[in-house]
Amino acid sequence: MAKRLPAPTYDSGVTDFDIIAREVSGYRTRLEAIEKRLDEVEKVNARLEAAALATARAMTEISQHWDAVYEAMRRPEVGAFSEKMKP
Repeated sequence: MAKRLPAPTYDSGVTDFDIIAREVSGYRTRLEAIEKRLDEVEKVNARLEAAALATARAMTEISQHWDAVYEAMRRPEVGAFSEKMKP
């Protein structure tokens, strides 16, 4: 059976509570930085979603215009092949 080592003692008077408090304080700073960065990411994400929606709408409009162009190309032009134009 292994013997347990005695709990470390600190000559400087620093207690386990002080060490834990210092660690938790460091976590708070890191969490605040993460929260701030997450807020920035959410703002960028919202702008990207808005840009994607605007792009999708523009692509739909462009597609409709090209559909109209192709439809116009399929229609025979009035007068282009009329009897008056034949030699």
